[in-house]
Amino acid sequence: MAILGSCFDKIFIDEVQDLDKDALRFFEVLGCNDIDVYMIGDPKQAIKFPQDLDAFVRKVAPKEYATILPINNQTRRVPTEILAVSNSFCYEGQQQESLSEMVGELMYIESTDGRYDELLTNYLDTKQLVCIDKKNGRYTTSSKHKHAFPREIEEMIRDSNHKKDKALFVKAAFSDFMDDVAEVGARIAINRLKTSHGLTLSKQHLAQLLELCNSCTGHDVQFKVQSIESIKGLDADVCVIILSSNTLKYLTQNAISEANRFNKEWKKVYVALTRAKKRLVLALDHELLAKEDMAAVRDSIGELGFVTHN
Repeated sequence: MAILGSCFDKIFIDEVQDLDKDALRFFEVLGCNDIDVYMIGDPKQAIKFPQDLDAFVRKVAPKEYATILPINNQTRRVPTEILAVSNSFCYEGQQQESLSEMVGELMYIESTDGRYDELLTNYLDTKQLVCIDKKNGRYTTSSKHKHAFPREIEEMIRDSNHKKDKALFVKAAFSDFMDDVAEVGARIAINRLKTSHGLTLSKQHLAQLLELCNSCTGHDVQFKVQSIESIKGLDADVCVIILSSNTLKYLTQNAISEANRFNKEWKKVYVALTRAKKRLVLALDHELLAKEDMAAVRDSIGELGFVTHN
């Protein structure tokens, strides 16, 4: 400890809600041995370890070596209209006050609306936040492709005329190819691939690429979105939350027991609700909510202030 004390005068740690009890204990030991440790975090966003920071604060609060500063309950990001929903997920005394001059918007759109796919695509294309609790139905949270070029074609691309890292070059070429397949179809995408990399393809190669395209486009996944956990710390003008039955249950706090308040799922919903600087949108995909009474769903989110997307 003397050696550590000679190396560190002050330690500053942000996002401490992401630390588990062992990591928190480590910094407590440093702090009680004359090393100044400054810790900043929000227990409302403690998704990975929902209870650890709360327990840590309760433990060290009475100690002479610990100083707990007053909680800053002001936010410059989230408008008052959205806080009206998210504040019901806060600990007592931690409800937020908005400093934003933006008028917040609460909207929802259903997959039965003809504009649904177009709106989601537009939000994704304009780099707004579109999130879901975990991959489900037409929505994936992974950027990894499950397919790859046939071996001979991959080798042609790897050995084509370029000066880049070969492995990265092939990955980029495949990603571009998949984007082209989705945008313009298999045959045009294959022609672009041939032209871009100067490939000479046999009939067998063409057949392999067509089979690859068919296997990819036949997959159910249509939207590549983000998990709620991955958007913690991010913000955008618009945040779209794709509701699952579980997220809906917590959002409306329907039959949530006292024991399940402030658990991982509860805090996921809080994080998702507090990413938008202007508009918060609920996406109601009827396939994901197949077991729900949609009329009751509309009523419950309507009571929270959400209106049909304009």
